[in-house]
Amino acid sequence: MGMSTQRLLEKEYRERVMRAVAHIEANLGNPLPLEEAAERASWSYFHFHRVFSAVIGVPPGEYLRMRRLTEGTRLLALRSLSIAAIAERVGFGSVEAFHRSFKAEFGKTPAEYRRSSGNLALMNPFTPVERPLVHIAGCLAGEPVIERFGPVRLLCAREEFVLEQPALSIGIHTLWERNWNLLVSAAGQPLVRQYGLAEPSPGSAGKAIVYYAGVEAREGVPEDGGLVPYVIPEGEYLRALHRGPSSKLNETYLYLYGTWLPRHGREPGMAMDFDVYDERYDNDNRESPLSEVTFRIPLAPA
Repeated sequence: MGMSTQRLLEKEYRERVMRAVAHIEANLGNPLPLEEAAERASWSYFHFHRVFSAVIGVPPGEYLRMRRLTEGTRLLALRSLSIAAIAERVGFGSVEAFHRSFKAEFGKTPAEYRRSSGNLALMNPFTPVERPLVHIAGCLAGEPVIERFGPVRLLCAREEFVLEQPALSIGIHTLWERNWNLLVSAAGQPLVRQYGLAEPSPGSAGKAIVYYAGVEAREGVPEDGGLVPYVIPEGEYLRALHRGPSSKLNETYLYLYGTWLPRHGREPGMAMDFDVYDERYDNDNRESPLSEVTFRIPLAPA
């Protein structure tokens, strides 16, 4: 693929993300499900979350929160609306929620901020700033491969998590540890592969995911033994190997979604991407530079 084609594809990705940004900007005060913004970008929400983060530099939920707060400071500076009216206008469900979020971000309550100076210049203004897509991924081992895969029947432990919570990776690791004996029992020994999948949580407006910690079940294992069934559908997948610390897993994913796929003219499909952990993954030292995780990203038909 020529460089000019690559640049056109990356330009298209950016344009789709910025359509979503424009939709968020036009609806700051509405109870806006972020899925609507994903629809403007023509992606499923989970894929949209990854690409938006790669292009803008923060996840869409964090972007929406910061823009609402920035708009709140602008309205406070105008002094024409009550704090309650401002909280409602910028999309917070209550004055209390606006108060908590504002103080956590700026170190002052809205009332203290309004009283603090004459002209009330905006504190920490937050505006959309595109950043270059990552053209290399330091932990990508070798060139990704496109291949057919599936179907695979799994039995899984599952739990809902807030998508942008700081301790997301810790919560997921705890889910694995808490259900390890059940998973080993379902798969048998040796436990060759483990699968980590996530999908948007129904009714969460794009703010939460359901994470599945799964194993390929042995024949005859019942589906009511404390685990839930999940079938990875057959299809065309991008397979990529991450070698290095678990803390850099998302960096590799952002490269694959934000650069590799548009560079090769491919779109993510509607199934969920997932991680595969086998004997090459260092469960005792997740930050080992030699630990390996396989990524699989479903692809839309070429």
